Amino acid sequence: MASDVLEHWDADGHRILVYNARRPDGGRGTALFAVPLDGDAAAIRFTFIDHTDETSEQEALAAPR
Repeated sequence: MASDVLEHWDADGHRILVYNARRPDGGRGTALFAVPLDGDAAAIRFTFIDHTDETSEQEALAAPR
């Protein structure tokens, strides 16, 4: 992990936790965890949203035409 919790909320029986994150190769993104409010650790869900290519996309959009 690369940050403390950025956001959190409860929805559909889960607490959603949002973090800034880095992959081992240095790629950056957002880590999302869905933790069941009933305490069932086996049902925790995770996803990583990769932002590695966003910088180049943003630079391309900001480039003068």
